[in-house]
Amino acid sequence: MNALRLVFLVLAAGVLGIVGWRSVVPGPEPRPAAPKPLALLRGAMQSPAPGAVASLPMPADPAPVPQPAPVPVAPAPSLEAAAPAPAATSSPAATPSPVEAPAEALLAQVPEFSGFYDRLRTDFPRDYGALVKRLDHGSAPPPRATAAIWEALRDLEQSQGVLAAEADPPALDRFFDARSAVLEGLAPLNARQCVDFLYGMADASLADFTEAHRGLVATLADRTLDAITDGRGQHRDRAAPTAADLNGLTAGLAARGLSPAEIGLLIDGTTPETPLPDARLCDIGRTYLAVLHGLPGDARARIYGLAALLLARS
Repeated sequence: MNALRLVFLVLAAGVLGIVGWRSVVPGPEPRPAAPKPLALLRGAMQSPAPGAVASLPMPADPAPVPQPAPVPVAPAPSLEAAAPAPAATSSPAATPSPVEAPAEALLAQVPEFSGFYDRLRTDFPRDYGALVKRLDHGSAPPPRATAAIWEALRDLEQSQGVLAAEADPPALDRFFDARSAVLEGLAPLNARQCVDFLYGMADASLADFTEAHRGLVATLADRTLDAITDGRGQHRDRAAPTAADLNGLTAGLAARGLSPAEIGLLIDGTTPETPLPDARLCDIGRTYLAVLHGLPGDARARIYGLAALLLARS
């Protein structure tokens, strides 16, 4: 009898264990509280939810839904009311096309840039679409047509500029020759803008310069796109400049009269103890590009590739 009781006790313990385990297992289902990142993500996606929540009570209330049914009882007024409705719906549908027109019209105002914009739309449609959208719907007023080209170039270099570092040497040569020509044009007019452009910064402040030098800026835009398009088809990892490359560049800069501090600023990024005035910075930047242009082809390509990469990341 005792043995039988022991058997029953073991069986009862087993049943209790199973029941107890099952009662504990549902407990982990509330564990979704553990993945807090998902909760944060859900919170970020919550913005559409209020709209959905507002629309949910509408179908849930059967009373409001049947009540519109009496409205069609008066057929004449309801049809007249319905007639304007399609006109109202078609007019908003037609509005988007004029909404996009201002940016397109703005970009078409400078004929010298039309070839660049056409190629941008064809070769990099996402970048072109983002530019048009920002010009149309941005919080700031749209820039002048001669300033919009700099927005396009800035966006293109930030999104695709790293590809220029992989371009063939001739495409890189033309790209940096165009940048050098813009520096030469800026130098006698505005030293501050010359320095900004040297370090890869350009904005609407260049609109007046662009107005007077449309051909120069159009060449820069076209050659920027040339280098990026060329690099996109290469998929190469260009070798970094060698010590011999940098020694040759240093020697060329010293031969042009640059001090060790000025050379260090250009090559190593070290800041001179006494800050250089904008006019001097502009001059040494122009000298830097001139010396690069005269280096042997292999060394020039390696340094140009690195410089294009730094411009894209500036």
